[in-house]
Amino acid sequence: MWILRALAQLLVHVAVGVACALVAAALWALARGGSFLDAFRIGCYVFGGLMFLLAAGGQQRSYDVVETSGRLPGARAWMTPRQADRSLSTAGVFLLTGVALIALAVVLDSLR
Repeated sequence: MWILRALAQLLVHVAVGVACALVAAALWALARGGSFLDAFRIGCYVFGGLMFLLAAGGQQRSYDVVETSGRLPGARAWMTPRQADRSLSTAGVFLLTGVALIALAVVLDSLR
């Protein structure tokens, strides 16, 4: 079950990255007056590089940082995070999103 949750999380992040590249490309094409496809290709490269930089930060999951030792006082057992929780790390999601955006840019580059 955790693999489906991780894949859904990855697909959402890739979709958000592509949407950001599309919006930036539309604004850039309107401002510059150039081709939308060229602006989208450059936007994919830029946002892919940004994702690589965010992946290099290596952020941990937030509950690993917050949790000190055991449960918080007064918290119920079902509220505490499970130690065996398997999910993609934030750095992994950013890295795979960057790879997807760069791959999309390379495909668009080959169409030119």
